[in-house]
Amino acid sequence: MKGFVIVADSRHASELAALFLQYGISCERRNNAHSSDDELHFPGGMDRTQVQQVLDGYKQAKGS
Repeated sequence: MKGFVIVADSRHASELAALFLQYGISCERRNNAHSSDDELHFPGGMDRTQVQQVLDGYKQAKGS
């Protein structure tokens, strides 16, 4: 089963990776040498709904 990727500005990717870890969600952060965006890679079988809920909470807290 394939996983999925979230692309985020490197400033936010660092915060998001730590936040996901607090919720017990594993992801691998990969820096993109060609842009200011980083990628958060989630393994196959990851609960997308749970990831979306954490991401939505982050966006709401940041006011986006």
